Amino acid sequence: MNFYAQSFEYIENPWPLLDLLIKNNKKFLEIENSEDYISLLLFLNSHFANYVRARLKHCRPIFIRALRSENLRCVSASYLAIATLFDSGIDLPLSQVFNDLKEPELEENVLKVISLIKQIPIKQEYIYALINSAHRYEEASKTVLQLLKLETTALILIENSKWLKYLLPTISHTLKIYQKCIQYDSVKKKLKYCKEIPYFMIMLLHSNDISCLQQLPIVIRDSNLTNLEILQENNFFEVLLQEMNERNDILPYLAILSNIASIGYTKKYLKFTTILKNSLKSKDAMISHGALHALSNLSQYKQCAGQYREQNILDIAENYCNSKEDEKYLRRLREYI
Repeated sequence: MNFYAQSFEYIENPWPLLDLLIKNNKKFLEIENSEDYISLLLFLNSHFANYVRARLKHCRPIFIRALRSENLRCVSASYLAIATLFDSGIDLPLSQVFNDLKEPELEENVLKVISLIKQIPIKQEYIYALINSAHRYEEASKTVLQLLKLETTALILIENSKWLKYLLPTISHTLKIYQKCIQYDSVKKKLKYCKEIPYFMIMLLHSNDISCLQQLPIVIRDSNLTNLEILQENNFFEVLLQEMNERNDILPYLAILSNIASIGYTKKYLKFTTILKNSLKSKDAMISHGALHALSNLSQYKQCAGQYREQNILDIAENYCNSKEDEKYLRRLREYI
């Protein structure tokens, strides 16, 4: 039958034999290699315009019926066929589709179908199934982003915010989902109760994607943190210092430290004095300016100010930082030290 199908264009009247594929679909779906049967129907509908015009409407119900097969290879082949020949009018059993998304052997082809559905009902089980697949597939993450055009989706995600601790499938995708969520005021109000936010911040700290790292100060601001206890409990400052010591470009980390200084005091700030002092002397004016900014913000705390006096931070800053942009931070240093 496969050879016969491949010769479709050259046979004078191929329909009687090929129509047996449709007429006897129940029997074909019961054979051991039923995935080959589905693939054959897909081949005919993918390569021959005459077959598509005459028989596609009869094949689509077969693909849907095949989704109930106990042969997962057949089910996977059916999802591929549905995606390849997708039509918005096709009547998909959505509950089964999203349930099949949990099956590793089916996941990739199921996502191909889901990504083509224009209006996915916003249901908790659908959203969570997509988030779970987003750990492995970018297509799932993109679909979630599309669904976040509706506030209901964001509220579902923030109610169970464990996803903030994971790459979906990269930190960039997790960040985009987060950013889409917080565009809604209702979500922002709930954000301060999310226990996963510190983990998310640490993931951003570890990121090699500079665009993600630069968003961390905004994440800190939007999280409405009123104290640093939760960050300390999750070793945020140890990770920040480690990254600053290991990276060539520490400018984004200086901005993060400056931003956090506005929240409150922690004795862990004192561990940053050496690297901030050395950064003041950087040949890169932006680095020295960033270090000065951080030092001026931290100097409001008497413990930091005392250490800065002992290490002559003000003298070093006045020697190396003398641009107009530096002046307001120098004034603040003089005020507190």
